[in-house]
Amino acid sequence: MDYKTIIYEKDKNGIVTVTFNRPERLNAINPLMSWEIRESLKEMSEDKKVKVAIFTGKGRAFSSGMDLKMDITLPEEADVDLGDIAQKGLILELFDFEKPTIAAVNGVAMGFGWNFAQACDLVHASEEATMGYFFVKRALVPEAGSTYLLPRSVGIHRAKELMFFGDRFDARKAFELGLVNKVLLAEELMPEAKRTAEKLAKGPSLSLKLIKKMINSHLRDHISHALDLENDGLYETMSSMDFFEAIVAFSEKRKPIFRGE
Repeated sequence: MDYKTIIYEKDKNGIVTVTFNRPERLNAINPLMSWEIRESLKEMSEDKKVKVAIFTGKGRAFSSGMDLKMDITLPEEADVDLGDIAQKGLILELFDFEKPTIAAVNGVAMGFGWNFAQACDLVHASEEATMGYFFVKRALVPEAGSTYLLPRSVGIHRAKELMFFGDRFDARKAFELGLVNKVLLAEELMPEAKRTAEKLAKGPSLSLKLIKKMINSHLRDHISHALDLENDGLYETMSSMDFFEAIVAFSEKRKPIFRGE
């Protein structure tokens, strides 16, 4: 497939690297990219030679989150539900993908970008990476199933702290919180991700598939429910005066004044 917003590369070991390729927008994910990521998952699922998938970003960002600019022309064959703001379709397909996935977080990973990485099986991060759950700063609620996954990773109280304040943190902090497996020098990120992928590619694929399926099966229904709640919450907050104030304040480069309306 001729992808426009991602780069799809498969090597001789059956390792596919999917690179988010909108560096001019810090790899913000628009409807076309969301659809192309889903198409890449289908392509990898159908290709028996594919053993492992690595996701990373081009330039200085992994992904800055969802792109609020919707001025994009979609191909006729694109089956995109523009009402699925929380990206339930994409996250569940990533969760159901039977082969191991590695997020190689090379730089900025905010909002949905960071949540996408968290939905992968393993997370490697560059020392230069920064991440965060900034939704509250835009008077929004989190998405991508993060309201279920994050408390399971760091505990309820720490999850609320991260989401209540929406502050940015670095890769070392993410490691301390248990949100990444490894923190690496920038130049070592992709080589180490490839070495990890090669180990997995040489492993017993059936065992790996079943291990992933057994672990994820306990979580899937809960994540699906969380995504529904997140979609409802996003619709409610995006119609609020606080959200409008956040957008205006951002454009005027000032702190928003929230009124709880």
